[in-house]
Amino acid sequence: MQLAEGRLTAFGVLCLIVAANSSTVAATVEYLSPPGQPFLPLSLSPDGSSAHLILNDGSSDDYFWSEGHGLKAIPIPTDPRYASIGVRDVSADGSSFVGRARSGSTFVALRWTTGGEISELAGLRGGKTDSILPRAISANGAVIVGDSDYTNNDREAVTWSNSDGSLTRLGHLGISPLYREISGPRAVSSDGSVIVGYSSRSDGWTRAFRWSSGKGMAEMPPSELTTHFSDASGVSPNGRYAVGYGSTLQNVPQAVIWDMTAETVLGLGMLPSSSFSVPSHLVAYPEGSRAFAASDDGQIAVGVSAVFARINSFGDGKSYERTFIWTPSSGIKTPMEFLVDYLGLNLHGATISEVYDLSADGKTLLASGLNAGGMATAMLVHLPIPEPSSIALACFGLVPLAAIRRRR
Repeated sequence: MQLAEGRLTAFGVLCLIVAANSSTVAATVEYLSPPGQPFLPLSLSPDGSSAHLILNDGSSDDYFWSEGHGLKAIPIPTDPRYASIGVRDVSADGSSFVGRARSGSTFVALRWTTGGEISELAGLRGGKTDSILPRAISANGAVIVGDSDYTNNDREAVTWSNSDGSLTRLGHLGISPLYREISGPRAVSSDGSVIVGYSSRSDGWTRAFRWSSGKGMAEMPPSELTTHFSDASGVSPNGRYAVGYGSTLQNVPQAVIWDMTAETVLGLGMLPSSSFSVPSHLVAYPEGSRAFAASDDGQIAVGVSAVFARINSFGDGKSYERTFIWTPSSGIKTPMEFLVDYLGLNLHGATISEVYDLSADGKTLLASGLNAGGMATAMLVHLPIPEPSSIALACFGLVPLAAIRRRR
């Protein structure tokens, strides 16, 4: 193929490579942890340059990985007032942390920084209670989200300003004297302006909510997929898309993605039973799926799908879970099905077992699996190209474009 002035563009070269042999296109696999050590990835910064991990060896020590600095233990305050401090989340630059600690006979919510500053987060009942739970901090470190009890039975989603600790109540979707009042956040956008989670309504049912500083709390766009229950587990860094799951009275929960600008809902499906390592003498029944992260354009999401396997429909059994990757063109697939079978990528001998998060542009995946030597490790998978369907469409357009240019 020859383009104008006898030059072949870089994208044209990529088209030829993919057309000839897609398996020659290599992903960049970046290992985050020492091989063989049981590090569990938790979250990835929007730009893919840092990650929060936990050492899953019984110690539950938290670590922060960043480009140029590698993997380092998260600093835990040594204040004598606090014991058993646990990290819940970390800002994208690794400078601010939120968590819980034991103080005397109860627990407190804490925020602290790498500079040594530490302070308690107040709840809706003032003082120390076991039920103040910080859950996440925005990527820019400005907003902390969590929930607090305000009676023995009722809880409410709240935010704290990381600069001064001031508290803001987010409310509920509805209140009734007949039912408990419960709301809780699951995730926050990069700048802290959009929060998603779950809340009770006045009819007693629980639905996914979205909250923004300008509009307050509102229920997610309705759908036939969420008539019985819904919960938002994650939000895209820019705050446009939310992901989670919903169910009807007749069906098991299914992963969904909400476009909060277009007011639409899309079901992502569930992995087939063949995707799970279920013993042959057991029968696998769908148990549901849930999405927990999405890119800024909503074109790629990750989550978890499960089946319940047992000898017959009434016997005892066991749940089996697998994480998935979803795009509009590929549908729902296991990590290796998506990366190797669908995209045709060369992973340099690595095996991707699970995916936990992704960058805002959807091109970096936070994952775990085996390196080329068969050792367990946490890793980043950098995707080098758009999806095959996108490349095919673009490549298809190169031929008439070349012809037009030759006629000039």
